[in-house]
Amino acid sequence: MQIQRSIILVIGLSVSSQLIGTVAAEPQKMHLSPTIEAAVSTKTRNTSPGEWPNPLITINDQTVTVSWGKHYDHYKNLQPDEVESFLVGLPRSAWPYGRIIEVSEQGVSNGGKEVERYRKRCWAVIKAAMIRLDVILELGPPSA
Repeated sequence: MQIQRSIILVIGLSVSSQLIGTVAAEPQKMHLSPTIEAAVSTKTRNTSPGEWPNPLITINDQTVTVSWGKHYDHYKNLQPDEVESFLVGLPRSAWPYGRIIEVSEQGVSNGGKEVERYRKRCWAVIKAAMIRLDVILELGPPSA
């Protein structure tokens, strides 16, 4: 009788510790570095096309491209769900105009229904991420 009770107790402790671990494992909220300032809107008006130094997000027909640096020296193709964590990982130097990004589209206006669904999903995910990260989203010119 006593052996059965101790086995039940051990199993019960194991199950309850697994449940506690599951509850405690909530996803962490992502934040940009506090050293990245609020958007400096006066600078954004004085940039020429192709010289936007802050992150630029381009929604393509199958991926989202994040580019940054003068003349877009750096870029990475991602899926929409990866954009937020990728932006959080960018260095402070990628944000010279503060917490502002530009978003444009390339090649999604000519797609069928599937591309249109993807486009809408991208916009929804990106807008939600920018709200969470406290980043201003500015529309860029549409690309061919």
